[in-house]
Amino acid sequence: MKLQLPVSRFPRQFDPGLLEMMDRPDVDPSLLEDDLRNIQRINRWCGAYRLIRDELEIFLARWNARAEPRPSTCSILDFCTGSGDIPRVIAAACRAQNFPIRITATDINPRMTDQARRESADYPEIVFERADLLDPHYAPLSHDWVLCNLALHHFSAEQAVAALQNLWRIARVGILVNDLHRGRPLTLIVKHLIPWMSSNPITRFDAHLSTLRAFTADELRRLAFHADIPPPEIRVYPFGRQALAAWR
Repeated sequence: MKLQLPVSRFPRQFDPGLLEMMDRPDVDPSLLEDDLRNIQRINRWCGAYRLIRDELEIFLARWNARAEPRPSTCSILDFCTGSGDIPRVIAAACRAQNFPIRITATDINPRMTDQARRESADYPEIVFERADLLDPHYAPLSHDWVLCNLALHHFSAEQAVAALQNLWRIARVGILVNDLHRGRPLTLIVKHLIPWMSSNPITRFDAHLSTLRAFTADELRRLAFHADIPPPEIRVYPFGRQALAAWR
């Protein structure tokens, strides 16, 4: 049965037959590589790195407050890693605090993990694997912190619920979904920033489509409810970003 999202002034538009260009099997490799670099620039300029640093601090506070014995190295699993820029931000922040981590960064697209591996050569604490968020092979409670970065809007509502269930099943301590927030700020950024910064057809097409497919905070909360996740923390950040965090 189709999942009903909360009523919104600007309803989510999702056509399962229309893939983002970066997700298409026949995508031009050189354009995809350039698009992933554009996404890094957008993430840097529009707050994704600030968001992940803020959410990392919240996770570390939770980690340090836990009463039970903790492993010597914190294990982090990142789904839909793209070019691996978010894991690199996490690794750099943890290095600065002398906090030992091991990050497994995954993507379903081997072209993306290949590029991410090349760009992460200076980060031995990050390893890259191919994995499908909708059919992951990781055992229950096998990783401390499980992340999905800027990918949930690629899925239908029903698929998003399944993705959240998988994140929650694998996580020992908590999960984080870092994604776009549908609304006027995101629409304005895509309308004015993207044409100025790049002529790449993948970047332009996917950015516009993402403004229509992103979830609102209320919709994220509804998805978490249907995924049987305890009431999450949802924080809306500037520049059309938001984070969903849930804890065991």
